[in-house]
Parts: sequence; C-alpha cells; structure tokens
Amino acid sequence: MMDHPNELFAYSLVTRLLDSAVWAHNPTLPRLEDELRRFVRVMHSSRSHLALNLLMTTASLLDLLADETATPVFATRPAEYRAKLARAAGDEPVADFLHALAALLREHRYDVPTLAELPMSQREALLRFDLTASYTSSLRDGVMGGTVEEACDELVAMNHPDCEELAELGGELQRVLLMFPSADRLAAAFAASIPALRRDDVELLLDAVRAHFVRWH
Repeated sequence: MMDHPNELFAYSLVTRLLDSAVWAHNPTLPRLEDELRRFVRVMHSSRSHLALNLLMTTASLLDLLADETATPVFATRPAEYRAKLARAAGDEPVADFLHALAALLREHRYDVPTLAELPMSQREALLRFDLTASYTSSLRDGVMGGTVEEACDELVAMNHPDCEELAELGGELQRVLLMFPSADRLAAAFAASIPALRRDDVELLLDAVRAHFVRWH
C-alpha cells in the first residue's frame, strides 16, 4: 500500500465505493446500500471465480484503512483521498464509516438482486455496458456509413485484426438482448444512462460482430 498510494486511492474498488458514498448524501441519487448491492451484482456478473475473492479483499482493505486512520500513516495519504473519505463519511467518524462499509460488503457478498428488485443505476449501466455505449453512440451520427448497417460494418472493421475488444463487445451486446428482451424494456432500462440505445441497433451491431468473426476468425 505504501509503494503505490496513488493507484490504491485514485483507481481502486475502494475509490469506486467512496464515490458511491459521497453521491449517496444527495437524496436524489441512489442509496449507498443499493449502489453497493449493484456493485456486488456487477462483480458476480463477471462469472469469474475471483469475484468473491475481490469482494472480500476489498472488505478487508476497508477495515485496514479504517484502523489506519488512528495512526500517523493516515496523514501521509493523498489529500484528495482524505477529503473524499471525509465527504463520504459525512457526520460519522471515518473509521466507523469504513468498518460499516466493510460489514455491508460482507453482508451482501452473495446478494445478487434481480433487475425487477433493483433496477440498474446509471453507474452500473455504464460499468457493465461501456463498450455498448461507446460503439452504438456513433451509429446514427452520420460520421460512418450511409446506413446503420454500413456504420456497424465500418466500426467492426476498424478493430481488425486485433479483435479482442470485439469479442468483449459481442458478449455485452448479447447480454443486453438477453436481459432486455423487448425494445420497450431496453429503452426504459437505459433511459438515464444510454438514452440513444435502441434494440434494433444492438441487433445490427451484434450481427456485424458475428459476421466478422465467421469470416476472419
């Protein structure tokens, strides 16, 4: 933790949770516990055996950071991190807040809420479907291709021959279609996060990805 403090305190899962806690103080934004449950859902959606290990590692790190606040080391941490932590904790003592956050993470580590129970927030949608958002955003702006089909083909061709990202994109697009089997449900789910997303665009882009892999890979 001492060798690379900026990486831990600027780009880690801890930072993501603290951001959620800061925003949760705004009553118009999702509750911290709801965002934490969404975070667990994202981790479990990876289908990786490491997901639970990462959740528990993060909980242990939160406890370690809580204990650290009572030591001289805490003053050496980046000022931005300490300021964000204070905002996240609000009126609660920082150490108590971090321990409570770790306890919540452990409590919900097996809790994978359905979308009916807990709809996606904007942060979850962009985290789970960032490639979908990126690729579909330019399908109808007129920059590529005269039709949406042509734009799909051009976007896919731009990645060849390094098509690892296309494989990830194909998985995302298929998951979108699986999770939201109608145009209305898809539009409602992404209204706040990817408002221009259309089911027919997802289908066309997925067709282009599949055709590319059939032809070249």
